[in-house]
Amino acid sequence: PDVVYSTDPITMDVTVTGDRPVIFFVTGAASASGNVITLNAAGSVRVTAYVAGTDDYASAYVADTFTVSKAGTSVTLADAGVVYTGLGQSLTASVADSSGAALTVDVDIVYKDASGNTVASPTDVGVYTTTATVNDTRYGGSTTGTLTILKAPLTITADDQTKEYLQANPALTLTYTGLQNGEDSSVLSTQATAGTAADESSSLGEYGIVVYGAAAANYAITHVDGTLTIEKNTIGITLTGTSQTYTGSALAVTATPSVADINLVVT
Repeated sequence: PDVVYSTDPITMDVTVTGDRPVIFFVTGAASASGNVITLNAAGSVRVTAYVAGTDDYASAYVADTFTVSKAGTSVTLADAGVVYTGLGQSLTASVADSSGAALTVDVDIVYKDASGNTVASPTDVGVYTTTATVNDTRYGGSTTGTLTILKAPLTITADDQTKEYLQANPALTLTYTGLQNGEDSSVLSTQATAGTAADESSSLGEYGIVVYGAAAANYAITHVDGTLTIEKNTIGITLTGTSQTYTGSALAVTATPSVADINLVVT
């Protein structure tokens, strides 16, 4: 009869007319030692029992074929939610036999995205339906699970800036914290915008630098504003007439500022 694969050996029992030894030949998915068959894999097995002829009996043989089917297993594939890292991510399967003992067998794991497309190594944010199938000549079994890749947190901060009164605004720069696996701002589908209400002629004080608008498929973005501080202008003053010849009259030193419309008092 057909059987399910097992590590337990099968002992063959035959009846022979006359006291003659039986030689067994086994081909296919099993091997034999004497009258004991060891199953090697699922598949077809042919067993031939042969007895040699004697003075009283002719030689004879009988053959039978049976099928070995794969033994069932329990495949475990735990669902997982992980954060985007810029690298491929995966689930790990474990396999046990019918008694609960762990088996060391190959397992093929296939991932499909929300559109049903097979993905070799899930990397981008999304939900991936996962199927784990035992790949072994003796055992069979499969199960399904879900791998969910979540957005990684990304903070975009407007760098604080300082300028002097009447100077042009400095370039507004941004700092990115949380980019994964060596990525840079080029991965953003929409770049961040930074701006301030201050301009060249704004009064002394602090002005907000607003950052907004960035978007990316694999990142959950937080925008953090910065500050532009306008300080007093540093003015260069050139003094002339500091070395003069005595005349008996009052002498004057001339002070010239580097910025126009600035009143100076020389004492």
